[in-house]
Amino acid sequence: MAADSSLVLTVIRASNPAEIGREFVLAGPGSVVIGRAPPADFMIRDETVSRRHGELVVKGDGVTVRNLSSANGLFANGQPVEPGASVDLRVLEKLQLGGVLMGVSESMPTRNVQQRITTSEPVPATTQETAPLFTFTLDSGGCAVTCRGRLMSLAPSPALAFLRLCESPGQLVHQWDIQEVVGENANLAKLMTAIRNGVRQLMEQEALAIEAVVERVQEVHGSESVDPEDVRGLLRLFIFSRRGHGYLACVAPDDVVVEDHR
Repeated sequence: MAADSSLVLTVIRASNPAEIGREFVLAGPGSVVIGRAPPADFMIRDETVSRRHGELVVKGDGVTVRNLSSANGLFANGQPVEPGASVDLRVLEKLQLGGVLMGVSESMPTRNVQQRITTSEPVPATTQETAPLFTFTLDSGGCAVTCRGRLMSLAPSPALAFLRLCESPGQLVHQWDIQEVVGENANLAKLMTAIRNGVRQLMEQEALAIEAVVERVQEVHGSESVDPEDVRGLLRLFIFSRRGHGYLACVAPDDVVVEDHR
């Protein structure tokens, strides 16, 4: 990396939703220890991260990633780094510690070595209206879903099933096509229930406005079929089942973004 640039690490997936969106900035050259507790320089409050998990050493010609003997797993650009081992990279694009995935970018100009925690400042209404509803992040660890920055509580299998539905927005997807991505023995009814529960949580957390769900259900099923007061019925329409045929998700093409880091 350039001598006058900074390395910016952004948390894009974590089991602790409060960590999503946090940024750590390292002005190179230099080194930092990443972990869950002091004396780590960059601390991530996530149970899958070790107290002293990994170290980054930024040099003029690249980055060294070192696993500080953590058995919870460390991946650099999708490749595992064994406990006690290190890897030299010309470019670091993503870093995973335990279940925490961070995107890595280079920023100009140089800033002092510091930890910058992004605050939950309100997003302007115009940005909320135009931003995609769901972002799917694919990597070696599976699939994670966020709704406008908020992590959706979904295991990898229902997340992949949801992605398959969103790839055909507002259209029926045959159950065989879903089983191709989640396995032929998967219980699709349970996967759909998990997706609906995840959407319900987003609504309860006010990350997903009920008006947005109602609008998309109306576009697919018609306005007369929607009762906004019946949340359970609304969710069953949002992730709709046609017995013996398949399922559909009431999303629009612009609602979905897929980031493939595999």
